[in-house]
Amino acid sequence: MANLVRSLGYSLGKVHSGLLAHLCNLYRDGTKEPFESLLGALGAAVPTNPNPQREWNRVDLAILDQGTGAPRILFEVKVDDHEGCDSEANYQTVRYARDLPPCVACFFLTLGMGEYYHSPRSDRFKWVRIREFLRALDAVRTKVEIVFDWKEEIRREIDLQDRAATGDRSRSCDYRTGSWNIYLLGQLAAELQPALRAESINVETTCYPYGTRPDTILNFGFRGLQYMEINYSGRLNLKVSLDTQQPKNARRELVLQAIERWRMATFASNVEMRCHPTGKVGESKTVVSFDVGLVDREGLAFVRSRRDTLDRILSVLRVFYGTLDGETAASRPMQTTGGEGGG
Repeated sequence: MANLVRSLGYSLGKVHSGLLAHLCNLYRDGTKEPFESLLGALGAAVPTNPNPQREWNRVDLAILDQGTGAPRILFEVKVDDHEGCDSEANYQTVRYARDLPPCVACFFLTLGMGEYYHSPRSDRFKWVRIREFLRALDAVRTKVEIVFDWKEEIRREIDLQDRAATGDRSRSCDYRTGSWNIYLLGQLAAELQPALRAESINVETTCYPYGTRPDTILNFGFRGLQYMEINYSGRLNLKVSLDTQQPKNARRELVLQAIERWRMATFASNVEMRCHPTGKVGESKTVVSFDVGLVDREGLAFVRSRRDTLDRILSVLRVFYGTLDGETAASRPMQTTGGEGGG
């Protein structure tokens, strides 16, 4: 049966902000229950004289007071995207919290790949993830057909997330480009968090599509000039950030130093390490890569088991973020060397 939300385009954030605006307009016309129930389930009440305005001061949806024009509720909606910024102070939620008047409620709604990037950067925004939003939609009792279509598509997206996590490819044709990898990697990152916290490894993971292909990235953060990420190949790559203002042979020396330090490292799990001394030394360079039990088969898959992959990733992160007499050889800050010429 045709589904209007699917026809309009589930991955478009404007579709979801438009549906929220539609429920608000129904409320204004006298059909109050859908919007009342939805907001109530999210922990907010419908403001007096609500007036929905899309793209209000660049916010996806603002519910304004009809009389004063003041914002009462804000919705920032992310499906397959995430907060844009050019600096920490300019993340969208940070900028809105700083520049816009205080509101009764601010919601940061994630309904797709954006679920696994990051929580809202401002604590003024309540993070509403896809499963919580489905529970809020399920609280709506009025038989409004568009709400049924919306719930059906939300459930469909959750099912795709769950199938990627278990390796079930029976609906592979339904995934958007990159979403299989993001759903698998993002849920791996979430499962790692308790073990990382237990070992006092304070790592901030981000998971996102990158580039025009696109590549799919799970990033485990920086330590000094080095950072770790898994890309579409399934290998955990240690990279070094390089200053392109330095001579090429100086950058090459930093790479070689890092490789030597990691050659001395030992791991709790049986992890194959491959060194990459040659190749382009631009703004960043892959130094070593680790087999963590993932393979690229038109979408990442587990070679052995989910548990094996989690153990391998944790084994490498322990070395990257761990300490031994202050810090491990592999994770000590690299020293910059001088020199001229190419390399």
